[in-house]
Amino acid sequence: MKIWTILLASILICSVLKGEEIERMKALTKEIQILNLLNGFELTELQTVSLKKYVSVAEKLERDFEYYIEENAELFEAGLQKSIEILAEGKPLPPSLKRDISAGNHEVKEFHREMEEGILAI
Repeated sequence: MKIWTILLASILICSVLKGEEIERMKALTKEIQILNLLNGFELTELQTVSLKKYVSVAEKLERDFEYYIEENAELFEAGLQKSIEILAEGKPLPPSLKRDISAGNHEVKEFHREMEEGILAI
């Protein structure tokens, strides 16, 4: 019952918070959920240590993907903005811009696929 109260309070607080604060609250809520799950399994110490290690590896894969997206967001946005400008003028997109956008999309999808495969392998 206490956990549901904490989760409800977290959700209510999240509606008042902005940006990074919301992400921090989501992270804390996720951590609480994981700890409750681990405690419910009644794992041995060795199993708990192993599971925490796997969770850490999965979280690192997710962070690496998020970092990649953040590092390339301006580049992706610039290409899309240029496309909007060209299309708004009624002109066709240059092949080089189409190629760049397509390559960027492919790269993001490939990185995401690799992240998911890494997590599933765990």
